[in-house]
Amino acid sequence: MWQNYHPLTLLEWQTFHLSLEDANEIPNAPGVYAFLVKPSLEATLGASYLIYVGKTSRTLRERFREYLREMDDPFGRAKVLNFLQRYNGHVHFSCSVIDIGVVEPEAVENELLKALMPPANSEFPAEVSRIVPYPFL
Repeated sequence: MWQNYHPLTLLEWQTFHLSLEDANEIPNAPGVYAFLVKPSLEATLGASYLIYVGKTSRTLRERFREYLREMDDPFGRAKVLNFLQRYNGHVHFSCSVIDIGVVEPEAVENELLKALMPPANSEFPAEVSRIVPYPFL
């Protein structure tokens, strides 16, 4: 759980709206990323809801563009399509560049998954997978 989170490296998160207009702003480096739903209501106090955590050894920009394409792909991953379409217009892509010479993105992703247990993720490190309390949103 999050109380036991021990970061393997300093993460400097940047957040972008999941839209083609923001695609060129995404870092052109490997890293970890998370999808957040941010309601556009004044009453939310700037709240956001973590939906999914991922990693890429390619570039975050390339991965971001793949998600943009997947939004319109009826044969995409059901869980991903569900949150991308259900919360369309409110989904944000938060990412942090990882120096692969220091730590692998997969190791950082595993630590985040253990700490945060996002509902749209279906694969968790072994020590977490048995206690995930919900099937999906």
